Amino acid sequence: LLLGACRALLCSGGGGVCGCGAEAEALLGSLVRLWEEAPPSSPIRAPLLSLCCEALLPPLDPVHHRHSATAGTPQIAAAGPPPPPPRLLTAWAVSLPKLLWQLHDTAPPLSGAMIDALRRLGSGGGGGGELLQSLQPALEPFFCARGRHGGAPIFGPFLALPRAQRQAALHLVLGLRPISRGLLCALARCALADARPPRSGDVAVELVRAVEAGGWSGAVDAQAQASFYATLLAEAGGAGAQPPGAEAVRNAALGALRRAEVDQGAAFVLPAAR
Repeated sequence: LLLGACRALLCSGGGGVCGCGAEAEALLGSLVRLWEEAPPSSPIRAPLLSLCCEALLPPLDPVHHRHSATAGTPQIAAAGPPPPPPRLLTAWAVSLPKLLWQLHDTAPPLSGAMIDALRRLGSGGGGGGELLQSLQPALEPFFCARGRHGGAPIFGPFLALPRAQRQAALHLVLGLRPISRGLLCALARCALADARPPRSGDVAVELVRAVEAGGWSGAVDAQAQASFYATLLAEAGGAGAQPPGAEAVRNAALGALRRAEVDQGAAFVLPAAR
């Protein structure tokens, strides 16, 4: 009931928070603080996320809706202009990658809703794209973080989430222009982990296809593409008897590399397999 009353105050008339005056802006600030301070698994998270999205983000477009994480994801209602206060949007947006990592695979619908919110942030204009670009380092641990002092990598929730949320996360990454080298390295570590038993390599193949799609769209440049494929080919092992996952990722990476060579009109030098 309280959140419903807040929605009525913040979003009446489809005008967003700024259309409701300074009092509504102060109320939204309080809700953003509540979002930041609530425990990760609090039952208030889903309705509060929906309200924050309604007040802070642009409306869903049809393409976004077709690629939303899952039909079971808490629905995010549309909001209209004018844009929200940048400081509140930033404070809320920077909390999302950390919460995605904290939840791991315990609440896939909520994780999917947050991924959808980040995608809306990047596609809505008004500085949202630049804000999303700045969050790339914070998104790396969702996939895989580098181990401290050269230690083992620390895998985030990406590999453990259901396919719907993984696909939504890849759509999010493909909306970045460009995808950072650090984020591409995190994707490569996920692919290599998925290529090892007892995993099948299916997710690794999805990652190769996503990076290849990023090359077509301009999200990944030719050099970064070649480096990604070459890393998988070197680390997944040479030709011959290999676990099924390693063979699958090697075949996918080699095919993508050859297609990139045709597209660029130049051959890439492959490193020796380990």
